[in-house]
Amino acid sequence: MATRTRSDMKKEDITSMENARVFIRKVILETFLSFQKDEVDFGKSKFVIIVGPNWSGKTSIFQAIKFALGSNERDERYKKWSEFIRNGQNHAMVEVHIQTEEEIIKLRRYVIRGQSPFFKIQRKDDGDFKKISVHEVQKLISELNINPDNQFAFVSQGKIDAIKNLKPTQLCSFLEEGIGIKTLREEILQQKNNVLNLNNDLHSLK
Repeated sequence: MATRTRSDMKKEDITSMENARVFIRKVILETFLSFQKDEVDFGKSKFVIIVGPNWSGKTSIFQAIKFALGSNERDERYKKWSEFIRNGQNHAMVEVHIQTEEEIIKLRRYVIRGQSPFFKIQRKDDGDFKKISVHEVQKLISELNINPDNQFAFVSQGKIDAIKNLKPTQLCSFLEEGIGIKTLREEILQQKNNVLNLNNDLHSLK
């Protein structure tokens, strides 16, 4: 998913982005992993902590949110989409309610055994949910400045041990990607190469 760095944005773009209130109000899970038909209402809080004993479904809620927002990462435990479907069922569905300043956007993602996942959406002027393409979902999520695949958006329990064992250079790369400056480093290195090439050209001319 393409993301913009602050250096790519005009001042007014940054101001409007920082003033915008975009957050998840609710997530509904239907036969998704261990959930039969459950609803998690976050209200208007922009900071939420989910607590509970092991195997109570905390990780499943985060995985469901990532899934509904268009992430194609399935964590190491799930090798195929059908593994998101609750045992004995034929389909799974996750619905997230995204609160913006103007409306609540309701986005659903389905997975049916033997089929590829698909999306449906309902906005304030829609009478009912309608199908939406993956490209349209990716564009919408990007415009809302949401990145469900951010390194820090979802860290599974098994990945924590892997992070602890990272070498310093790997940890640095992990952190840079998480806070969104990895592209900036790549841009700096590219400009450095451009300068070196120009110096070589200048030396040849002399």
